Amino acid sequence: MSEMKTLVDALPDEIVRVTEILWHCAAIGPADAFAAMMIQPPWTRRRVLAGGDILAMLIALEDLKKYSE
Repeated sequence: MSEMKTLVDALPDEIVRVTEILWHCAAIGPADAFAAMMIQPPWTRRRVLAGGDILAMLIALEDLKKYSE
């Protein structure tokens, strides 16, 4: 079974995961620049996390889960 995480644990993990995807896109170069532009910067989600608004945190988490390499 997969490990259950709290919202406060899962959101930073997703922020890190999507940031790594952005770095991979940047490493590919201009060919993946469009994909990188389509991803809203994950570090903006840190403000949501710091703000403590649970609904905004859930929305941010679900939004970040949409991205894959």
